[in-house]
Amino acid sequence: MTELNVPTISRVRSWNPDALIQVATEWETAQSTLTQRMRINARTIDESQTYFSGHAGNAMRNRYNAIDSDTAKLIRALDTGATAARTAASDLSSHRDVILGKVSDAAAAKYMIADDGTVTATKQQWTTLLASSNPAAARLGFAALTRDAQNRTTALKQALADLATADVRAETAIIEALKDLPGTPGTAPAGTTGQTPTSPAFDARPDQNRHWWNQLTPDQQRAIVADNPSLIGNRDGIPAAARDQANRNRIPELRTQLESAQTTAAATYGKDSEQYTDITNRIKDLDAVEHAIGEPGSTPPRKLMVLDVMPGGGRQSRAAIAVGDPDTADHISVTTPGLNTTVRESIGSMGQEAQNMRDEAQNQLRQTPGREQETVSTIAWIGYDAPQIRSEDLPGKIEGGIDVGTTERAQEGAVALARFYNGLEAAHNGGEPPHITAVGHSYGSLTTGLALQQPGGHPVTDMVVYGSPGIAADSPGDLGLATGHAYVMRTDDDPIERTHDWSTAAQAGPLLPGPLKVPGMLLPGIAAGYAGTDHGGFGPDPAEVKAFTRLEAGPAITDDGRSLEGASGHSDYPRPGETGIRTTVYNTAAIIAGLAGNAVRE
Repeated sequence: MTELNVPTISRVRSWNPDALIQVATEWETAQSTLTQRMRINARTIDESQTYFSGHAGNAMRNRYNAIDSDTAKLIRALDTGATAARTAASDLSSHRDVILGKVSDAAAAKYMIADDGTVTATKQQWTTLLASSNPAAARLGFAALTRDAQNRTTALKQALADLATADVRAETAIIEALKDLPGTPGTAPAGTTGQTPTSPAFDARPDQNRHWWNQLTPDQQRAIVADNPSLIGNRDGIPAAARDQANRNRIPELRTQLESAQTTAAATYGKDSEQYTDITNRIKDLDAVEHAIGEPGSTPPRKLMVLDVMPGGGRQSRAAIAVGDPDTADHISVTTPGLNTTVRESIGSMGQEAQNMRDEAQNQLRQTPGREQETVSTIAWIGYDAPQIRSEDLPGKIEGGIDVGTTERAQEGAVALARFYNGLEAAHNGGEPPHITAVGHSYGSLTTGLALQQPGGHPVTDMVVYGSPGIAADSPGDLGLATGHAYVMRTDDDPIERTHDWSTAAQAGPLLPGPLKVPGMLLPGIAAGYAGTDHGGFGPDPAEVKAFTRLEAGPAITDDGRSLEGASGHSDYPRPGETGIRTTVYNTAAIIAGLAGNAVRE
């Protein structure tokens, strides 16, 4: 396998994306020539029936029809490949220009730029400061330059990583265009099997995973899905279809292992033990996943993109289901849930909510001229250990209260969620990146906000949060989003608002009743800690931050006259209405579809 690394600046300078335009032109010329030649041949073959009949004539025409079919496949591949090459040239040139622009700006400001993108303040800058001010002022100025250099380093290294992702995207698009032709990457020569390239480390970047997958032949890919599915089932950056089939293939073995562990737990610890209960719950998790994904080939397709039910993988089972195909969709959403979410109790309803959201997003696209053909995939992601307040005993209540009242679970989940976002971009088959919307509910909105602030950046364009206690951010810029692309919804009677009534919380009794009488189940010391400037790491109330766009959650009428049902409480946001669609579902679907103008503002 050719190792995929983030390019250096010198390598970026040497790249010539315009060479892809030349390749595209040559493929277009070949496609045009073949098309014209085959039209002439078709007429000749058709005319041959008048003078060349019998078995020999029919055999010749049958042979020609086979050649014609193969040639038509080649013509389509050349056409699609030329489009992919031109798109890649534009995409790579844009990323290259951004990098070289940042390098030029840093050099003009007299910074030193290392080949890996590290920017440092220089002796020349210090000398200049010292010559124009006193030593104390020079030290302050140099400290500011050092901070600026760190910010430039972050931005430049992110731009280099973005170029690496764009390179994989171009590779994927061209391979996809030529996949049915012999002699392309991922195709072994006739009569050979090829040696399977060594897989990257499991914590490799998603673009490295996709690059490795692209180097495999179709036979090698099929062999891994069939014989070693655990290698790719939860690996971000691998195509969704392969992950789905691999994870489906894992289910029988996982069930056997869990049932064996259940028998052992019953014999060793008894059926009233925590160990037995945990294994039993994990079997229920697997049952729920099997029911939620349905049969292969269902419409719309459901893809099992995460499956982790064995003890040791996490405190709880984890799963993610995509409705629609995220590898080909123009628009993708990922919904992250919050408090008390479990796979066994939530993956089914979240999968149905994802399907409802997709249906509404597709409906809005169909009603928009010029956007009718765009497609949507919505993903229910339970890929982290959401806080749980279920225990009847006091220690359990305290532990759950601490989990939901602190950011630890969200910080853990944010790392996995950020990788998942990046994996969606790396696995996408389009020549251009998909439009991705991050959706977060309740504590899951904090996980979402922290995921968007992970080092290395993300491909997310829009964020929608509802019922949010905080997202650890003051502005869209904190989240790596453009102004106007962060949206918040909150019902008038959502008890989550009490999370920001700190004085009441701090004076509460040892344990407040109910998980949503926020900060429900929290010790007074934890609640009092929220009174700090960052509210215990949750950040300010997003519903009160003017930099975020507040969308309507109550009853509304759309511009085209649709009557929308309002949501109430803390859990209605993604659910279907009693008599029709809720405003919160309509608004979220509008953002997912890239139709922000449809959304109803407060």
